[in-house]
Amino acid sequence: MLRETNITRGIVAAAAFLWVCLGAGSGYGQVPQSAADDFQAALTHFRAGRYSSALELLAGLGERFPENAEIQHLQAIVLDLEGRAEEANSHFQRAVELSPGAVDIRTNFGTSLMRLGRTDQAVAQFRRVLEQAPQHPTANFNLGTILLQREAFAQAQPHLERAFQAQPGLYENGYQLALCSFLLGDHSEAARVLEGLEGVPEERVEYHLLKASNDQVLGRENRLGELLSELQPMLVRKPAVRRQVVTILLNGQLFAEAVRLQEAAASQEPESDSNWLELARVRLAAGDAHSALEDAQRALRLQETGAAHALMGDILEQLDRPVEAVQHYQQAVALEPSEANLYALAYEFLAHWNWETAETVFERASQRFPQSWRLWLGLGASRLGQNENEAATRAFLRAIRISPQPLAYQLLALSFEQSESARGEAVAAFEAFYRTQPQNPLAVYYHALAAFRTVSESAEQDPEGLREATRILSRVASQHSDLFEAQFLLGEIHAFQQDWPRAVEALRLAVASRPDDVQARYKLGLALQRTGATQEARLQLQRYQTLKAQQDQAVGERMAATKRFIVELKQP
Repeated sequence: MLRETNITRGIVAAAAFLWVCLGAGSGYGQVPQSAADDFQAALTHFRAGRYSSALELLAGLGERFPENAEIQHLQAIVLDLEGRAEEANSHFQRAVELSPGAVDIRTNFGTSLMRLGRTDQAVAQFRRVLEQAPQHPTANFNLGTILLQREAFAQAQPHLERAFQAQPGLYENGYQLALCSFLLGDHSEAARVLEGLEGVPEERVEYHLLKASNDQVLGRENRLGELLSELQPMLVRKPAVRRQVVTILLNGQLFAEAVRLQEAAASQEPESDSNWLELARVRLAAGDAHSALEDAQRALRLQETGAAHALMGDILEQLDRPVEAVQHYQQAVALEPSEANLYALAYEFLAHWNWETAETVFERASQRFPQSWRLWLGLGASRLGQNENEAATRAFLRAIRISPQPLAYQLLALSFEQSESARGEAVAAFEAFYRTQPQNPLAVYYHALAAFRTVSESAEQDPEGLREATRILSRVASQHSDLFEAQFLLGEIHAFQQDWPRAVEALRLAVASRPDDVQARYKLGLALQRTGATQEARLQLQRYQTLKAQQDQAVGERMAATKRFIVELKQP
């Protein structure tokens, strides 16, 4: 029988905190000779678990040598182990100030911030470490786990992969990488890593749950139902663990199992508003919005919270009741003006093309939470909707500086050409993306896009920079024939160079990848005309006209719906 011991390890407490203690003579602000004996004695007490004795010596050393990083560092470690996290953090910070180039000290400072819940600050420290030591296992692991908890799975994966490659024998490294692969939908990779973790004891319940879920998705031996039945009493009692298990089930499309587990918790404690709220979330994820609405209303009757109103907004939006959804998002913000609630409210306006109101909410929210990349992204999108390209470009660049998300680059590509003062900075951002990820097809695309847009507006017709970018883009396009962006841009470049046969070849692939794209059809028709294929050109241009009419009609309907939405919001 599987026991519940250690179930939270790897599921709830995602990060393993791997302290590195620097000894005397390590090269980082070495301990003065006159302090060496006391420092060595403190180390001996520390290693023996006699933390009070170690602190007594270190306190005296700290007073005598306040500018020594090693003394500050060891004092911070011991304070943390004594449960004095805030005091420890101040000493970690001081140690970093005294020795800014010491990657292990900075890693431990980041870990301390992480333990205190200051994850934005922790991320900044880990990124600083990785600038100096890209393969640092602990910094990669902890940054990866933060990104994993934020559901930025694609960003988390390379960091967890580096940690695993550096220390494949550590269970936590393997488990977190497998979990990330599972949540990304790469179930074969998850299976490979899980099967490589040999001799995992039955106490590691999180491993067995993840493996059973992954095996079921892959159509292998189905032990998940049996395992969940066995663990259900314990999972019902431990909401934090249950939420993580439900996340695994939902990401594996195992909706029935997730609903049953959460139903059991709600039945066990029917007066718990959080249980009904979680059941509503699960039902909504499973596609049952009507039942989710009933559960969320029950949670609200038990206790009115910002979280309940925010979920009501999500459900009502799913049920195509946007005005009611906005009202609940507004109530969520009034009760809990968190980044998530402000984003949900602003995004609701954005989703319904209410650009001006969306901009107002995003602007105020980004002032309140200036380190939220998605608020800056939303602000840029709302400005882009109003053709404020300069302001939109600056907002997208701000989002990229905080967190370089793929969507930010995609939106930046729409605005930067019409931006006068920020265009150069946008081009530099695209180039930096390519330099850091030269194997990423989208990074190559943006690299070529920046080169092409720069050249197409200059007198020089075919400079070396564009030729090189085109060569790299051609290689990517040949490897990814279904990557619309690469094929379309390649077609544009060849048309600009008046190489019409190659333009036709690339644009054909673009149309095959995205048959309803209006611009791709139009440019293919023009390129075919230049090659003399007039009959096929006429067919493509006719199809373009049909798609354009459909697009214009859809835009018109959307604008009419936006007007109705705004009018209804203004009604009492």
